[in-house]
This record gives sequence, C-alpha cells and structure tokens, in this order.
Amino acid sequence: MKCVKCECEMIQAELTGNNIYPLFLKNKRNGIIDSEKRADVICYVCSECGYIELYAKDPKRLKA
Repeated sequence: MKCVKCECEMIQAELTGNNIYPLFLKNKRNGIIDSEKRADVICYVCSECGYIELYAKDPKRLKA
C-alpha cells in the first residue's frame, strides 16, 4: 500500500490504547436492550512521513 502524501510504502502497525482495552470502533444502538456493535481497527503508517490510515477490520459488524 502506498502513502497518499509521499507515495512511499506503508506498513501495517498495531494501534493500542493500553493492554486491557485495545482501540475499537463501536456503534451503540438506540434501544435500551440493543447491544453495541464493535469492529477492530487496522492501522497503516508511512515509514517515511508518518502519515496514518485507519480502517475498520470488519465494518459490516457495525450495521444494524
């Protein structure tokens, strides 16, 4: 994958908040009994300029 800023190669990296709660996306439902939906985050970083791109690993999990 090429960087959109400098066109150098991007590498996949781990983006973490802490060891107990890694970063994730969530979509809370409107109802009281409806559960929230979560998806892990994939991170790519440019090894030259530091530009970062984030993607949902499984974005369909966030749908209703």
